[in-house]
Parts: sequence; C-alpha cells; structure tokens
Amino acid sequence: RTMIVLLGPRFAGRFVAPALSLLFYATLLAAVFTSSVSPWALAALLTIGLARRIVAACRYDDGEAAGLRAARRKAFALHLVAGIVIAASSLAAMRG
Repeated sequence: RTMIVLLGPRFAGRFVAPALSLLFYATLLAAVFTSSVSPWALAALLTIGLARRIVAACRYDDGEAAGLRAARRKAFALHLVAGIVIAASSLAAMRG
C-alpha cells in the first residue's frame, strides 16, 4: 500500500509530499556536514525546482491519475539526477 492509499490523496498531497521533499534535502545537507559525502554533492540542491513541481502536482491535482503520473515521472527524474550528482561528487573526491 502506498501513502496515497493509506492516508488519502488530499492529505498525502498536502502534507506527506512536502515533508518527504524536505527530508530528502535535509538528509543531503546532513550527509555533507558530517563528511559522509563530498561537498560537491551540494550541487544536488539545484534539483529543488523539480521537487517543487512534484509537491505542486501532488498538492493541486487532488489525486487525479494524470497529475499523479506526472508527479511520479518528476520524482524519477529528481532521484536520477540527484543520484548521479552525488555519485559524481564522490568520484571527484576520490580523484582529487
């Protein structure tokens, strides 16, 4: 079961999606400040615009299938880009 099924589309869109987005970036910041990843990983903060669009799609579409599909595609892109940036930053730190 997904968050939307468990909590309902309105609650999940208004509260869970923004909370998960904030936790994603808080985790990234914590990883950098604890030296778990290279400071270059902060470049992943450039994906905040994608996260904002995900939250907007979840918040304003009220669980409509088309809006949720769009949010899912954006979430895939967000995680792919952030993962590539974090991996590249770690590789750059190993080389330099």
